[in-house]
Amino acid sequence: MNNQVFFNEYLNRNHASLGNLINDLYAHVRSKLLVIRVDFIYRPEFRDQITIDIVNEHRARFLDNRRRNQTLFGDLLGYAWSLEHGSYRPQFNDSGNGFHHHFIFLFDGQRRGSDMKLGLAIANYFDTVITHGMSRSYVSNLDKEKFEEDGTLGIGSIAHNQISLRNNLLNHVAGYLTVGPLPDECSAITELFEGHRRFGRKQLPMPRPEGVARPGRPRSTEMK
Repeated sequence: MNNQVFFNEYLNRNHASLGNLINDLYAHVRSKLLVIRVDFIYRPEFRDQITIDIVNEHRARFLDNRRRNQTLFGDLLGYAWSLEHGSYRPQFNDSGNGFHHHFIFLFDGQRRGSDMKLGLAIANYFDTVITHGMSRSYVSNLDKEKFEEDGTLGIGSIAHNQISLRNNLLNHVAGYLTVGPLPDECSAITELFEGHRRFGRKQLPMPRPEGVARPGRPRSTEMK
């Protein structure tokens, strides 16, 4: 049995950056992570109205509101997102093109459980509070049994010594989140996203113990 955490060849620097974040959390923060992946997809009837500026506004509001919503986002240690434009068929049998986000959330697995319940709550929050019904988000954790059968399970509760799950998290989950466009799509995608970010990740500061003053504003580690 392989007992060493590894990366497949990095697809790009975003894959390397996200992999480093995951490994850093295991090495220095927590021995168990609760990994949740949610895809934020816009409904077909609204896609003609959804510009990249609107998408960016929704993401910014969602991430800003996260700071004030400890019920959902307490014990969140880090996250990453990617923005794509294209079809989204796997879960909704939807062949139309449009913007959509892929998000992974890395929670403290020693304090949080019930990844499917938490993932559904995050999806519902985005769909109702952030986009007011313009989106219908999907929680990949609902398909854990399918991923386990395929040998690609890398979400849910993953301890530092569950090497196979960690490898899948690094290579399948992180790899999917950071894969670039196909060669024949590069020109169109580059023009569509010109001046806009397609990927971000952030490691969050650890909560302060009660009674300990904050020494100063924490440095952001979100990467472009």
